[in-house]
Amino acid sequence: MGVVVFTLTGCGLGEPVVHGDDRKHPLRVLVGAGGGNLDIPDGVRPGDPWTASFGGFTPCVMTGEGPLTITDVTWAADPGLEPTSVETYVVTSDGATFAPYPAIIGSPTEPVSPESWGEIEKLEIREDVVGYEATIPCARFGHRTDPVDEFYLTLTTDGGGVMVRDLRFHYQTPEGKELILQSEWDMGMCGPEMPEEECPP
Repeated sequence: MGVVVFTLTGCGLGEPVVHGDDRKHPLRVLVGAGGGNLDIPDGVRPGDPWTASFGGFTPCVMTGEGPLTITDVTWAADPGLEPTSVETYVVTSDGATFAPYPAIIGSPTEPVSPESWGEIEKLEIREDVVGYEATIPCARFGHRTDPVDEFYLTLTTDGGGVMVRDLRFHYQTPEGKELILQSEWDMGMCGPEMPEEECPP
């Protein structure tokens, strides 16, 4: 199955290094590999538009000195399953209670079900990850008490469904080196156009 590639903002010239979450390059996003598909929420009829946010993308610095600056976010979608809009957010949580959320219905600023955030204290929510500076060492995760940042992508479907793959975070080192971190996490929103293997009836 083919994919349609999209970009959210402009990107610098040149051929940046593309890498996975291999612990060898400066930036990691602690999400792992796999994916998640959300079912049509209660009260929404098939074919009606709805919005979902996908998170778990927790940035940290693996090697070298920060800050590492996010310069772009790009992604690919299966043909016919493109979102009608994409927005990005940085959500800051209390480090003592932090737990990543793979997905919620709605957006970080207006979740349909506020209780979906659980007991996690959200300290700040701001739009657009471009320009974000990653500074927290990955080695500090697991025994942290400082605030923790998490990237969210908010996708909207016209009702037919969405399948976004090949999410890439473009970033720059303090020395000006351009790199791209390629995530292996797929994001799906179920609808009548989604294949049955992605969204079983």
